[in-house]
Amino acid sequence: MNDFIVNKVQLSGIIGLDLQDYAPTDTFIDIDLKDMLYKGLMLREKEFKEALSKFDTFSFRDKMVSIYCSSEAIVPQWAYMLITQKLSPYSISIQFGDPKSHYENIWIQNIRKQDFGYLSGKKVSIKNDIQVPENIFIVITQKLLPIVSTLLYGEVGMPKVIYKN
Repeated sequence: MNDFIVNKVQLSGIIGLDLQDYAPTDTFIDIDLKDMLYKGLMLREKEFKEALSKFDTFSFRDKMVSIYCSSEAIVPQWAYMLITQKLSPYSISIQFGDPKSHYENIWIQNIRKQDFGYLSGKKVSIKNDIQVPENIFIVITQKLLPIVSTLLYGEVGMPKVIYKN
């Protein structure tokens, strides 16, 4: 009598894809311009440039920098240009907006630049993970639809069919 267990998941040919593998691993740092404004409300050029000159550029080395203003102040666009000019030689990436958006944008860039050619004609299941923002699922779906034969969501053993060619 043959007593062996058949691994139906392995036989299915489904390839699992974990989106966390493409998440940024770099350190993010943020700059709130409110702290560089007069009374947190108004940009005075002289004081702004003075505050900028005191930046410890070493602390921005190899970091992802997010620039935003948490107050209702109107910040002239050249101020963002000055900060970028100051930090560009040291930072990996500089973006306007909150750190969460910056993190997500880098994650999207990581997926878009990835070559998923090895998945051509395959059945692929995207692992479910509540830590992954919805937008990441949208981007990976757009990236994989033209190349995979079947796109699934969930665990490889019990996936939900999203697309089947």
